[in-house]
Amino acid sequence: MRRFRFASGFAAALLAVTCAIGTAAAPLERRIEHPDGTSLLLKGIDLRPDSIVLSVTIANPGSREIRLNGARSLVITDDANGVHFLNPPAANPALRIPAGALLSGDLVFIGPLSPAAHQLRFASNEGIGTTDNPLDDTPILSTTVAAPPGRRGGAVAQGDHPNGASIAIISAKAGPAGCVLSLIATNGNDRAIRLNQAHSLVLEDGRGNKVAPLAPATNPDLTVAPGGEIKADLIFPCQKLDTRGTLTLTTNRGTGGTTDNPYETVPVFTVAVRPETAGGSPTPNSSRASAAPVARSQLGPPGTLAQTQPPPTPAPPSAEPAPPPPMPPAAPAATPETRETPAKPPPEQKPPAREVQPTGPLSLSELKEALKGKRTAQGIRIVLPADSLFDGQTGKLGAQADIVLPRLEELIAKTHPAEVTIAGHTDSVGDDDANQTLSEERAKNLGKSLAEHAGKKPPRFVEQGFGRTRPVAPNHNADGSDNPEGRAKNRRIEITLSKPAKDAKDKDAKDKDTKEQNEPDRKR
Repeated sequence: MRRFRFASGFAAALLAVTCAIGTAAAPLERRIEHPDGTSLLLKGIDLRPDSIVLSVTIANPGSREIRLNGARSLVITDDANGVHFLNPPAANPALRIPAGALLSGDLVFIGPLSPAAHQLRFASNEGIGTTDNPLDDTPILSTTVAAPPGRRGGAVAQGDHPNGASIAIISAKAGPAGCVLSLIATNGNDRAIRLNQAHSLVLEDGRGNKVAPLAPATNPDLTVAPGGEIKADLIFPCQKLDTRGTLTLTTNRGTGGTTDNPYETVPVFTVAVRPETAGGSPTPNSSRASAAPVARSQLGPPGTLAQTQPPPTPAPPSAEPAPPPPMPPAAPAATPETRETPAKPPPEQKPPAREVQPTGPLSLSELKEALKGKRTAQGIRIVLPADSLFDGQTGKLGAQADIVLPRLEELIAKTHPAEVTIAGHTDSVGDDDANQTLSEERAKNLGKSLAEHAGKKPPRFVEQGFGRTRPVAPNHNADGSDNPEGRAKNRRIEITLSKPAKDAKDKDAKDKDTKEQNEPDRKR
């Protein structure tokens, strides 16, 4: 059996990369401190073909346990749009640091650093904790460091996705009988991803000619497990491609996958690479892909600060006896929901939809507040839970919709929008096609109801459905279990009231609103 002479493939390329970059971490000395007394000392950076490894020492001199990776929030981002999630110790996914403990070891962040990146930003608990609260048990520790010069994972081209996945092309070679791309794909997402769903991975030349690879027999979809990687040699019958110029590798082409959805499981990558010319012939059907987990973070057993030298910044003396009670641990994680909770508690009504229903007509400002409308560059944007509008998992408006619809109709009448866009979204449960259909049906039925009550000069109604493709929260937890709260947030209807055709209409609405607010005897 003949073999591809230039494709001992990934193994040879990776061996050359390993020899070039070595294994020792580039030295670094950067201390990050928090007012609660927590400190993290960065001692070195090791850029590996599948990850970024930080050598650290973490100290918690306080009397309470802290977490540094709440809700998978300990990440490294780079200036080439790369997102690298921590691959935590299996027994400590939240990276809990006991009170009075000192831990030392390696933090592993999934995905190689792009050849185009020059800076790394490290941050813990961003969007969850604080930078200045001395009582915080989810402290934000952040710093920006320069990438070590000349030290990369060896990729000649790389693509990164906001969901934490990446594709690094180690080598690309073209011969008379075909092309071979040796690559490594990593997945920092909390769910498995696929790169070749329904044979959608293609290699394209500058003239628009495309060819699919000979799919590996053992993993034809090129599925990458959470926290895992695949190393692949992909053989393309590229005789019809112009291999003298740049070739573009695209994953999940035409599947409905996205380039920017941080929860995407069929990510779209577009990576351009210029192949080397080589002789030899590939063996037919010789593409191969091997899967393996990315190494996990390792922290040494905790010691006590009484037995070791404390960090330069001790906990503030007043931190522990301070009279304010500690922040509830669950509060930060619920930040997204907190934003959607009205400032005033609902009077007696239990369903969320009833929170926005005072009796009688409301002013324009009261309507926007009641419906939680936010003014954007496109107009007024309103997000409503689908569960507050529709019967179960159907597209039929339920009785509960009668609580919200009158307020929506009143807001449309007061703002005179030129266009009303209604977008339906679902969670990830069930078939993708069924979710797409459901989201479209819900948008259509809501738009029809609003149009029927829009008066003699109704705005233009545009209904759209996006199925599960645009989540705003994870449908699953980091351990793969169901996340009902996240799914409930994803089952939603987004409504945008575009700006009126003439500024005068907006002015009239505001003037009318002001007049209503100045009427002391206005009935509610």
